[in-house]
Amino acid sequence: MLLINETSEVLWESFDNPTDTLLPGMKLGLDRMKGLNRILTSWKAKDDPGIGNCSFILNTNSSSPELFLYKGNILWWRSGHWNGIGWSGIPTSSSNDSVMNFNLFNNQHETSTSGRLRYPDVSLLSRLVVNGSGSIQRFVSEISDQEWDILGTVPLDRCDNYGRCGAFGKCQVQNGTEFECTCLPGFEPRSPSEWSARNATSGCVKKHGRASICKSGEEFVKVENVKLPDGSFARVDEKLSLKECEQKCLENCSCTAYGGVDVKEEVGCMRWYGELMDTRVLDGGQNLYVRVDTFELDHFKGFFANKRRQAIMILALVVTSLLIFLCVHCLIKRKRKGMCNWLINQDVHVNYKSDTTLIID
Repeated sequence: MLLINETSEVLWESFDNPTDTLLPGMKLGLDRMKGLNRILTSWKAKDDPGIGNCSFILNTNSSSPELFLYKGNILWWRSGHWNGIGWSGIPTSSSNDSVMNFNLFNNQHETSTSGRLRYPDVSLLSRLVVNGSGSIQRFVSEISDQEWDILGTVPLDRCDNYGRCGAFGKCQVQNGTEFECTCLPGFEPRSPSEWSARNATSGCVKKHGRASICKSGEEFVKVENVKLPDGSFARVDEKLSLKECEQKCLENCSCTAYGGVDVKEEVGCMRWYGELMDTRVLDGGQNLYVRVDTFELDHFKGFFANKRRQAIMILALVVTSLLIFLCVHCLIKRKRKGMCNWLINQDVHVNYKSDTTLIID
């Protein structure tokens, strides 16, 4: 809807002032040219369109924009970073089976996102709604139908709740009664008593604390199939390879982990400095490479995993092999020398006897 004056100047546009609903083609995020930051806000109640308690925004305050759902002042859910074709924490957003095609626009004019129907020729309607209960739902309906069907909802489960397992924690929905929180490699619960009571909000800390010495042989342990941590604490380099990313991270003692921007890890690098927050196991997720000090590396990669240790062991094997070779060589040489002396002595003795015999004759 547009409101224009007599000279056809647009005075007001409904797409620039969304309420609780996002339609195909609408944008969410910052428009620097217009000075607008478009956000969705839930209704106060089902029958009250006043401003509610929940808001859905595109976080533009970091080098890795993400969609955030707030419940009051509490960060309730996040989408994961943009992986080039969709939001990494919503695998269906980059699937060919998705109803929508999503885009991220990040330039000097705007940092915004929008979605359009993947097959516009199909007689289908779609809308996304923020609810006051703290959830986001996508509805679809055929034009000829009067009913709206729920296509998807977030948060989806306990692990979708932001920071469920605290800093340096990893969440994985379990079957049965097993606790869903564990610590990332090289970390342990900050408060074991709280964890035993199934409260992991205090997160995890390094097992060796200050005993860990930077640049003393630490390496990275791969954590597979996860939604990568909150990008607010990350730095993005879109041109670095994964190997270059690893080297950059090793050079900075504050770098706690790294990962690829895209699922294939072909190009683009994310490096985290500080806490790793809101990591969860996810089907279709990505690999996270967590910095682990030399004290803990053996536990995850085995005794010979450490490169410095590998070099020492290889050198020790080479030196040992060389010493053994020299010893064997010396023994053989000494044995041969002894044999030669014996043969010479025998030859002299024989000649002596022969000479003596000749003299007697």
